[in-house]
Amino acid sequence: MNQLQLNHKSMFETVYQTMQNNSGIWSSNTTVSGVVTALLGKIGDLNDALTGQLSNYKVVTQSKNQAKTTLVALTMAHAMAGKGFGAGSGDTTLKGICKITETKLKEMAEDELGNFCETIYDAVSVVIGSLAGYGVNSASLLQWSNAIGIFESKLGQPQSARQAAASYTAIIGPMIKEISTYIEEQLDTLILQYKTSNLIFYKAYKGSRKLPKNGHRTTVKVTGVVSEVNVPIAKAHVMLVASGQNVRRKITKVNGRFMFARLKPGTYVITVSANGLVAQSSTITVAHAGSVIQNFNMVATGGIRDA
Repeated sequence: MNQLQLNHKSMFETVYQTMQNNSGIWSSNTTVSGVVTALLGKIGDLNDALTGQLSNYKVVTQSKNQAKTTLVALTMAHAMAGKGFGAGSGDTTLKGICKITETKLKEMAEDELGNFCETIYDAVSVVIGSLAGYGVNSASLLQWSNAIGIFESKLGQPQSARQAAASYTAIIGPMIKEISTYIEEQLDTLILQYKTSNLIFYKAYKGSRKLPKNGHRTTVKVTGVVSEVNVPIAKAHVMLVASGQNVRRKITKVNGRFMFARLKPGTYVITVSANGLVAQSSTITVAHAGSVIQNFNMVATGGIRDA
C-alpha cells in the first residue's frame, strides 16, 4: 500500500469515527444506519487485505534476512581461515581473495552477494584440508555451499508468500476505489439533509472527508518483473520513454525486477528486450502520483539467452 492509499484509508476511518461520535443524531434513521454499518464492513475488509499484504511481505523479508545472516557468518569464518593460511603459506592470491570485511558483505547488493561468496568459496575449497587449525573443515564447507544456494533461492522465494502478497496488493486499489465511490454516492447524499437541521454535525462530517496529505507523493514509480514462462529473466534490457522526458534504461536483477522512480504523471512506453526473446512494448498512462506495476512475460525466438 502506497502513501496515497494510506491517506485514503485514514480518511475512511475518520469518516466512520465522525459518524460514531455523532450517532445520537442519525441512529434513528435506518437508511443512514445501514450505510454506516456497511462502511464499517468495507473498512474491515480493506484492513484485512492490508494485513495479509504486510504479513506475507514480512515472511519474505525475514526468510531472506535469516539466509543472508547465515551466509555472511559462514563466509567470514572461511575467508578469515583462508586469509590466515594464505599469509602463513605465502599464497598471496588466496590471501587477496579472502581479504573481506563483514561490513562489506552486509552492505553488498543482494544480487551480487552470492557470486562474490562463490568466488571466495572456490579459492578456499582447494585448501580446506589444511584449514582445520583455523576452525573450518569439509563439513563447514558443505554448510557454506548450502548457505550460498539457499540465499540465492531466497531472492525469489518463498514464492507462495510473494504470490500471496501480490494477490492482496492487486485488490487493495480496487477496494479503495469502491469505498470512495460508496461514501460519495451513499453517505455524502444522506448527510446533506443535516445541513439545515444540524450544521455542526454536517461541518464535522465534511471535515472528515478531506484527504490527508501526510507523505503525499508527487512522483510516479514504475516497477515490474520480466519473466519467461514464469521464470524471472536477469539482465534483460528495459527502456522507458515519455514525451518531453529523457529516455531511461534499466537492467533487470537476478529476480527479473526493474524499477523506474521519480517519474512525472503521464504516458510512458516501456520496451523490454533480451537475447533469444521477442522484444515487447507496453504503453501505460499514469494520471496520479503513486506506484504502478507493469510485468512482462516474454516469448522465446529460438535463440539462446545470456545467462
